[in-house]
Amino acid sequence: MCRGCLQTRVRLLDKGVVCSTDCASCDSNHEDLKHVFFYCPFVVQGWNITGLWGFVQHALSSIVSVTNAIFSLLEQLSVELAQRMATVFWSIWKH
Repeated sequence: MCRGCLQTRVRLLDKGVVCSTDCASCDSNHEDLKHVFFYCPFVVQGWNITGLWGFVQHALSSIVSVTNAIFSLLEQLSVELAQRMATVFWSIWKH
């Protein structure tokens, strides 16, 4: 994710794959890393359920890139919450 290797629909289009850029979960916005992992309404519900949305919002408000937000969260969160965050990221991508 931090290396820009995940094949979001926007990235696929950039690579020449003809496809819609709409999010597969909510059919709105462009499906880029920020949307898929942080801004999609479906994902926001997941962050809320896990109790991490407040941390995520704070990281996103002060940091521009997805990579920097992730590393900022990892620095701030306890080991337990960082493990929970990693599980949420994996679950989002598998969805």
